[in-house]
Amino acid sequence: MFRTSLVISKVVGTVLVGGLAAYLYLRFKDTKKYKPYKRKKEIFLIDNLEDYESFINTVRIEKVLGLDCEWVSFSGKRRPVALLQLATQLGQCALIRLDRMDSFPKSLQDILANKSILKVGVAVKEDGKKLHLDYGLVVNGCVDLRHVLNRVRGIYTCRSKGLQGQAESILGVMLDKSNRIRCGDWEADDFSQEQIEYAANDALVGVDIFMNLILAKMWGKKPDINIEDIFTVVDETEFWTFTRSLVQGTVDVNVGGPWNSKNPAYKGPQLTNDEEISVKDKETRAYVLRQRPLYYNCYLLAPDGESLCTCDIKKAEWYIEKGLADKVNDDPFTVQLKFEPAGRPASKDDYYLQEKENICVVCGSKDSFVRKQVVPKEYRRYFPPSLKDHASHDILLLCMSCHVRSTQYDTTLRYQLADECNAPIDMGSGTKQLSDQDLQKVRSAARALLNPKAKIPELRKTELKKTLEDFYGITDFSPEILTQAAEIEYRVDNKNYEPHGKLVVRYMDKNGGLHTFEKRWRTNFISTMKPQFLPKYWSIHHRHEQHKQLEVIE
Repeated sequence: MFRTSLVISKVVGTVLVGGLAAYLYLRFKDTKKYKPYKRKKEIFLIDNLEDYESFINTVRIEKVLGLDCEWVSFSGKRRPVALLQLATQLGQCALIRLDRMDSFPKSLQDILANKSILKVGVAVKEDGKKLHLDYGLVVNGCVDLRHVLNRVRGIYTCRSKGLQGQAESILGVMLDKSNRIRCGDWEADDFSQEQIEYAANDALVGVDIFMNLILAKMWGKKPDINIEDIFTVVDETEFWTFTRSLVQGTVDVNVGGPWNSKNPAYKGPQLTNDEEISVKDKETRAYVLRQRPLYYNCYLLAPDGESLCTCDIKKAEWYIEKGLADKVNDDPFTVQLKFEPAGRPASKDDYYLQEKENICVVCGSKDSFVRKQVVPKEYRRYFPPSLKDHASHDILLLCMSCHVRSTQYDTTLRYQLADECNAPIDMGSGTKQLSDQDLQKVRSAARALLNPKAKIPELRKTELKKTLEDFYGITDFSPEILTQAAEIEYRVDNKNYEPHGKLVVRYMDKNGGLHTFEKRWRTNFISTMKPQFLPKYWSIHHRHEQHKQLEVIE
């Protein structure tokens, strides 16, 4: 019996050892092709205001920063963030020891709160929440790299979507993610060189991955260029305009679902360039799929029987219900007006006389349509009535994936128009409500002071109390006042607000005309999407030709 047990134990042991060896081989067999992360960098270790000022006076804060945080956990409970890492695309990295700082410089607070400076990383929004919870620091402009990766399909294949997996696939490097360093003492009096390298690399890798993903999307292939040299081969304005377009809708948005870097089944955010989206998900998306055809191809006839146009069945039935027309045929559904229309088509080649198919005009798909406004509604709504009427020419059908891709191209043109027409999209006079910075500081200060878990330096706590004292004019704060301050509304109506679309239309009306503006949007659609199934006689010059346009009125 004893010998049998011994044999079984040996067999089990052999199987376990063999299985472990096989796992390690499969897990690390490809690591030889990855090199250690070596990058030209300048690291600033900061634990006081003087060190910070030296850093901020040395570097140029660009439009993107890699951001990461480190902290210590005891008995499964997280302590306040001890280290904040900020990295520029040029390789400068600040390691800011928040737990050692007596107060936080205003310029640091402004950089973190500035939404136009993107903060990139994996789970970067969660890091921002920790900074706000622990120290009352407001962090805006967070872009999770998993969102960006999900919009750059077909170029990279990542083992996982964590920072390590993306670094391997996109940069071809290995990061040291051993628990010995990752879970080390980030509140120690002095950091080891390994800790410094680890912390700096996490932030630097984040910004490097981001820049590579943007270039890959721009070029349609893996870029082969040092990030430091990017603007020697790419126009800087064009790059940042494209970047804003690509990250549209992902800024300060968490990656939904139970993300796990070891779970390959999770695909991150669902609105991507070329991924088909299930009809079952339509209730959770920003787009509404059509439940019925756009084109019924009903015919509208003049009193003498001449064809005027094709129209929707609801419109045809409306004429009948109002006693303005009679039904003369069921298939195709045809109605004849009892009154003379204001205009008639100039020829049989008129766009409005043609039957139109219910298919995606780009790829020909026959499922899951979305109406595409070639000239976006935010502009056409400010057109004069003569250009608003019968705008169906610029309403086309797209499948979901083509619509998402087209919207991204539209966003690029919108930002170009914003610059060209001095018509901001998301700031200044382009914002219906403005943030009152003083009220926002009061709210943040109160929330930080009310947080029982926050480890706030005494000098910083004094600053927060001073903010409340200056606002309320009192020195003794009851819990009720703190609660009231924590819920204070800091958004105020912008009296100078004018919508972006209105400003653009006004500018274009005076500079080139609205016909040219219409043509620009139509050309944008044709050149970017290259549609293969446009309705017959659809034209970028529609309305601009010298034939009489159809208007059916009572």
